[in-house]
Amino acid sequence: MSNAVDEWSTLFTAMVLQALPFLVLGVLLSAAVAVLVPLQVWRWILARRTVVAVPAAAMCGAVVPGCECTTVPIAGRLTERGVPFAAAMSFALASPALNPIVLLATAAAFAGQPSMVVARFVASFLTVLIVGAYLAALGVQPAPRRSTHDHDAEGSTPARVVAAARHDFTHTAGLVVLGAAVAATIRVALPDDLLERLGGSDVVAVLTMAVLAVVMALCSESDAFVAVSFVTFPPIAVLAFMVVGPIVDLRLLLMYRSTFGSRAAATIGALGFVGAIIAATVVGRVLL
Repeated sequence: MSNAVDEWSTLFTAMVLQALPFLVLGVLLSAAVAVLVPLQVWRWILARRTVVAVPAAAMCGAVVPGCECTTVPIAGRLTERGVPFAAAMSFALASPALNPIVLLATAAAFAGQPSMVVARFVASFLTVLIVGAYLAALGVQPAPRRSTHDHDAEGSTPARVVAAARHDFTHTAGLVVLGAAVAATIRVALPDDLLERLGGSDVVAVLTMAVLAVVMALCSESDAFVAVSFVTFPPIAVLAFMVVGPIVDLRLLLMYRSTFGSRAAATIGALGFVGAIIAATVVGRVLL
């Protein structure tokens, strides 16, 4: 029993300590972007034909750090101002999944495995394009609801950045701790032979890790440090875990529902889950 507790404590502490620097950097940059970049800039970039706006939104996400607390409300406000929903959601999906902090964290977690970083970027980018294209094809255009948190609140610019960073950190740090605790518990509590059986088949392993990504609802800046702990699962399943989580998890589903309504949330969730699994499987077969 004492050995199990020691192993759990070691795994838990290692995951939290490795993830925290990237989480802090991520929320600081996300807050700065949310406060300093006017909403009109995003509207100018994204209010174009959908065939151009969806990949443009994905490319913006690749260079703009953002957490879900920032990007989902921004997508709601963009939709209110006439930006196509598919383009607004493509940005909201891409920023947490593709931004440089996420890629740096992935490179740190998977040291010496650059193929995993490349695979994560390519699979996540492909997932955003799949979801954006299908939202456009289905003609989904919900009326957004008013967000309960606004990064555009009054006050001096430094104060707004600090307030936004504090808000995002308090909402994500707890999830990092909870996710690390769940991952450590799974690694310690489940028998090794069960984990080996789950990881023995690529199909079962991918589905298992995809479901775990939805349930654990980790921050994208920290999920790589949890993913790398699942050593008995094949790389393709670990990739699916990192691609699914930033696109659709329990926390995101609640945010989608509160911002766009239940029907839109269900559509985004279904498209995101299936699209992420397909993209991770295809890209993983090629690059890993």
